[in-house]
Amino acid sequence: MIVLGFDATGPLVTVGLADDDRVIGRWDHPATRTRGNILENVMDRALAESKMVRTDVEALALATGPGSLTAGRIAWATASGWAQAAGIPVTGWSVPELQRRFWFETMGGASGDVPIEVLTCLIHHRKEETYAYRIDPTQVHSPPTVITPDTNHRGSNEGGLVCGPALYGNQQRWFGVFGPGAKFAPEEQCVIGGDCIALWACHDIKAGHRLNLDQSPIDYGRPPSFRKHQHNA
Repeated sequence: MIVLGFDATGPLVTVGLADDDRVIGRWDHPATRTRGNILENVMDRALAESKMVRTDVEALALATGPGSLTAGRIAWATASGWAQAAGIPVTGWSVPELQRRFWFETMGGASGDVPIEVLTCLIHHRKEETYAYRIDPTQVHSPPTVITPDTNHRGSNEGGLVCGPALYGNQQRWFGVFGPGAKFAPEEQCVIGGDCIALWACHDIKAGHRLNLDQSPIDYGRPPSFRKHQHNA
């Protein structure tokens, strides 16, 4: 099964192709305001360099957010429109679930030689606001905890790893938030690549994990426990 996987919700648009247990490749491009054109262009480049056309793709997989509102809509419109026209299945996962799966399953719960006890997955930031999830591998089926800006982060990363798309290109910013003792994911692993998304989808689609094309899975906003904070001038 040839699967095209992608994530357009973060600072890096990433596309990947996989054929069952074999990764064909990964293609990335920095995100801009013209995400729709970028996503289509990266998809076309991935297929062209793999000597494929769109009709060769047998399934699609995507990151469902949270992230950019516009990008989430573009991603789902692209996936659902393509899938309905071609009669192929679609699967996908949230950004925190992609991070959990990568670090605790693909990486075996370790960063280098250091075991990871908890993930702090940074989704995005705006001014002083921080939108993040704390992911505990012992509570895989429990909803993540949202960390609000008024939380004291320093010293909270003991035995953990800070990861996620908001870390991409912003490591220096987060040193001041979490303190010098925090451990951060490498830049190239801040965004889970389209190659991983496509590879996981090959297995999950065969196992019956598919998205309903009649109902958007995109997370468009903040969880109920996260509120916009007002800052005095």
